[in-house]
Amino acid sequence: MPQFNPSDSHIVDTTYAEGEGRGGYREVLEAARGEGECPFCPANLSKYGNDVVREVGRWVAIRNRWPYPHAAVHLLLLPLEHIVDISGVLTSDWQDVQGLIVVLRRDYPTLQVGGALAVRFGTNSGATVRHLHFHLIAPVTNSETGKPHPGEHVSFPIG
Repeated sequence: MPQFNPSDSHIVDTTYAEGEGRGGYREVLEAARGEGECPFCPANLSKYGNDVVREVGRWVAIRNRWPYPHAAVHLLLLPLEHIVDISGVLTSDWQDVQGLIVVLRRDYPTLQVGGALAVRFGTNSGATVRHLHFHLIAPVTNSETGKPHPGEHVSFPIG
């Protein structure tokens, strides 16, 4: 399983980091890259403005500071260990992720209506941080229908 190497400048890849309209997203990534740090490793979470909202087993949830348009909830689920590829996820990790989702659905009512769990991995995925993470996303929802407003779907870019 590939592990974090501080000299690996490819842990943070700003190729797909949109600079305009993201309120400092690119700047945070460039700072982490310049320091040779992973912004998703536990020792660096608060340094890069990421606060843990829940922890279950070896996984934590943080709010995505730059949620996708039309997302009512956008959380990132991170392993406490620096895992680069999905092949490094153990059976026990899947159980922790499931347990984390159960707790988060209680904390965030919009997730009780529904949502999506998405992950990118590998260099062709378009991920900006090579610390495996899941996106737990719920769209802004019409309270009467329980469905997203027409034309306001959340897009999850891949590649």
